Amino acid sequence: MKLKHYLTLLTILINFVGFAQNEQKEDVKKDSTEFIYKSKSKFNGPNSIAEILKFDNDRDPYYRMPVKHTKPWYDWKKNLQEKTGISLGLEYVALVLSATDVIDEENHDKLTSSGVLNIRANKVIVNRKKGKNQGTFSVLLSSRHRYNGESSPMFHGLDESGYYGLTGTGFMHYTFRILELHYAQQFLDGKIGTIVGKIDPANFFNFHGLGIPTKAFINFGSIASGTVNMHNPGFGIGAGIEITESLYAKVAFTDVYGDLYQDGNFLDFGRNFFNGDIQTWAEIGWAPTIDERFSKNFSLTFWRSPSYTSHTGAEYEDDLGIAFSSYWLFNELHMPFFRFGFSGGKAENTFYTKDVQIGYGLNFKSHDLFGIAFSWAEPNIPGSKDQLTAELFYRYQITRRFAITPDVQWIKNPTLNPDESSLWYFGARARISL
Repeated sequence: MKLKHYLTLLTILINFVGFAQNEQKEDVKKDSTEFIYKSKSKFNGPNSIAEILKFDNDRDPYYRMPVKHTKPWYDWKKNLQEKTGISLGLEYVALVLSATDVIDEENHDKLTSSGVLNIRANKVIVNRKKGKNQGTFSVLLSSRHRYNGESSPMFHGLDESGYYGLTGTGFMHYTFRILELHYAQQFLDGKIGTIVGKIDPANFFNFHGLGIPTKAFINFGSIASGTVNMHNPGFGIGAGIEITESLYAKVAFTDVYGDLYQDGNFLDFGRNFFNGDIQTWAEIGWAPTIDERFSKNFSLTFWRSPSYTSHTGAEYEDDLGIAFSSYWLFNELHMPFFRFGFSGGKAENTFYTKDVQIGYGLNFKSHDLFGIAFSWAEPNIPGSKDQLTAELFYRYQITRRFAITPDVQWIKNPTLNPDESSLWYFGARARISL
């Protein structure tokens, strides 16, 4: 599909959600399409399938531009959920980034852009009417595609500018596929949860409330610890337990690399798990209540990856690390966060041996969101200087279903481009949810 086709699709979707320029006398209006998707899980993260579905439908119904065109669609989704237990959601997100410098201007592009189409669904198949100890089947179908060039926003730093990290986390290129596919079962009134299937570890370990690249920060240094071997979604099994009302623990065993993202491979659980190349995860966390873990939380994550031969033929040594994450929402407005990590830096998807992140998010009544973050990292490449990263964004929520987010990133000492002392990225993201 060519760029003009994606732009046409984007225009149709914008019209569908009612993005019309009508004058409003008040700053915010009530959106009558409000209904609730409930998430029973207590151990997943804010970017998981269940939580994105809940986030897009269970929110304060006041926005600056009300939209009524989609009411039949949401009435149908509500009826589907009530009758069948199926929760459904769609989103399309586009990102454009431009770097001020690249490794070689003759052979590298400063501009990069891509789009993400996600279709999420949950189906409660055990104890749907009872409401306790539910069993839920979840699926995420995804297509991610470049609009221009040979490098996507996610890998533009590695391929083009020399930033040793990910400039647009998640905005990459692969054919339409099942990105996640898993079954989760609760026990003891939800105090124990288990999961099995194709799992994205980033949705269960070392997350924080603003680490959602389709809605908040996009730079890897603002979202995740580069000391953690955060591999692609792949086969895994995991469990979580609510020790007290505030204290919880989780453990998982996952494919050490996961999906290879090969074109045309609709469902890929990875190649490693059943060969014994399994990554181990463990985390302990504290929140005032488990349900508040997305806004107020302290957690410590441990991981260990084995030695193995990659699908590229490269040999990797066993490695391990720890990562700490803390964030706290004050007065429903202010969310500072502080995170750090340590590792040997030898695993296939690690960038750093040490890193530190600090940041801040500010919520507005209109559902706008401002964020700023700073990170320091010690790269795992010998002889490299410490790399510093800063990011600032402002999400402007035009309607309940449509938002535009300008984003600015600054990188000091880009590891793979030592000729530049610093570089900038300027970009914009647009998101539509249905």
